[in-house]
Amino acid sequence: MTREGVPGGWLARRRTAVTHSQRVAGVLRDLVRDDAVDLVVALEVQGEIERAMGCVPRQAGRGDGP
Repeated sequence: MTREGVPGGWLARRRTAVTHSQRVAGVLRDLVRDDAVDLVVALEVQGEIERAMGCVPRQAGRGDGP
């Protein structure tokens, strides 16, 4: 939140749905943070949760979408 109470300026949104088991483990569809550094940290935490669950994110550059 900014001093004026406005939500932060950075948003990351998953392009795929979050399953029930992912939600229970702490995976979020949307991450909103005030600055880029906090967003990167939050994304790293999400990646750690998914790796612990055995989820492997798709590799960029393999023709898997934009």
